[in-house]
Amino acid sequence: MKEGMIVYYIEEGHIYEGVVYDVETKLGRTFFSIEGYGSCEGACRICEDQINKWIFTKKEDAQAYRKSLQGRLHEK
Repeated sequence: MKEGMIVYYIEEGHIYEGVVYDVETKLGRTFFSIEGYGSCEGACRICEDQINKWIFTKKEDAQAYRKSLQGRLHEK
């Protein structure tokens, strides 16, 4: 994860993009924030463990994941 790179995240069924900033490694794990993602309290710190779970480095991967989620909803 590098500062300035664009990532894609899924929220309420929509794909958004944001710029990574404030990258920091602690105890061998990398944490970062995404510009435009957060709450009233401020920016959220995100662990690299979330890559390919709800944060993606490629838009195509985010689209495929969102499509798989939609398929699961229709199965129920």
